[in-house]
Amino acid sequence: ASGARPPSRSSFAGRFATAEDVRRMVVEFALLPDEDDSLVRCLFSRVDSERRGVLRFRGFLQLVRQLRACSRRLARQELQVVFAKFDKDRSGLLTIGEVNALVSEMGLMPQCREDQAILRRLITQVDKDCSDNLTFEEFQVFVQRLSERMYAVQSGRERREALDEGFCDKEVGELRDAFYMLDSRGAGRLGFEALSRAAQLMRKTLGPIELQRQLERFDEDGLNALRFGQFVKFVRALGSRDVLE
Repeated sequence: ASGARPPSRSSFAGRFATAEDVRRMVVEFALLPDEDDSLVRCLFSRVDSERRGVLRFRGFLQLVRQLRACSRRLARQELQVVFAKFDKDRSGLLTIGEVNALVSEMGLMPQCREDQAILRRLITQVDKDCSDNLTFEEFQVFVQRLSERMYAVQSGRERREALDEGFCDKEVGELRDAFYMLDSRGAGRLGFEALSRAAQLMRKTLGPIELQRQLERFDEDGLNALRFGQFVKFVRALGSRDVLE
């Protein structure tokens, strides 16, 4: 597969999802604007009516629908402002060109052919009447699905990078947990202070000059902060897996 996808019925058959599985999925597919453990666990408990602590596939799908509904409610006001900015003629509709410009401003612009194909496919899916215009409700669903797919594709790329660095699947999950724990602001990148904390967790003593050198070594984007794939290389370079403990 070219990128991570939510589990299918066939892959889920006979399995159960725990609250921790759901929390990881929320992070993996950006199902909420900000990861909120309390909200995830509240919704999980609501769906888990038998209090078994696990969900079968049908319950899992119900929970995903509730998470998406929460996400739309949380993001609605912000998206209304953005929609109005690009709806120049106040028609209540965005043309495909306006949608592309808006997507670019939101930082969701496709970076490769795979991303471009996802963008075109999602526009087709949400444009129910094939009018080449999106209402606000269609636009809201489009942004949510685009964000989920972009995060999933990026997550798949990062997973492959981590596997190439010699980490196993279990360790990749633990590294991702460590990354999001250290990313307290939800920026998607770790700066100097967060990397200093990571070095402490790995029981590595790095002075500020050496830490900055390592940061610049893996900062391919020139932002003085590392995204997850770069963080994995940082961990590997320090030669320790203690951050996983």
